[in-house]
Amino acid sequence: MYDAETLGKYADVMLWGLARGRRAPLRKSDFVLVRFDLPGLPLAEELCGRLHDMGMIPVPRMQPTPRMEHDFYARANNKRLTMLIPGERDLYSHLGGCITIIAPESLTHLSSIEPERIAMSQAARRPLQDIAHLRENMGAYGWTLCIWPTAALAGQAGLSLADYADEVRRACLLGEADPAATWARV
Repeated sequence: MYDAETLGKYADVMLWGLARGRRAPLRKSDFVLVRFDLPGLPLAEELCGRLHDMGMIPVPRMQPTPRMEHDFYARANNKRLTMLIPGERDLYSHLGGCITIIAPESLTHLSSIEPERIAMSQAARRPLQDIAHLRENMGAYGWTLCIWPTAALAGQAGLSLADYADEVRRACLLGEADPAATWARV
């Protein structure tokens, strides 16, 4: 999809966005959650490597695939829909930041799921969002997100995957010599 140079520039932009989203600078050994959909793995790998180089502790977490997500909402009972995984509150209480790579393989895989089931599960995760908001207000947490081109997104936009990837490249200023510096000027 993107060559190594462009991938590195995209990672630089995301790290700039993460730093910009915080009042206090990230410190060595801060935990940074890197959430990604499977197609975004190349960028997640690049980000984790760079976070290690910066002395941070990346916490990579792949989002469920469309089938996994559909099966969760279709098959889980109410208790499982609303359960938080042990340790998640503790993790969120220690995060210095979060980078999310949105790279959906499907935009319609949940169309047969009752919206109430999705809302119930999201409401149960509210305590984690509250922790993140509190830490953000304290200046100890920042976040950023980005799009990784996928066939599903390109199809929705009426573009080929290559054309959609070019649109993302242009929108994120990845053709610039130093896109993070360009973003800082913007």
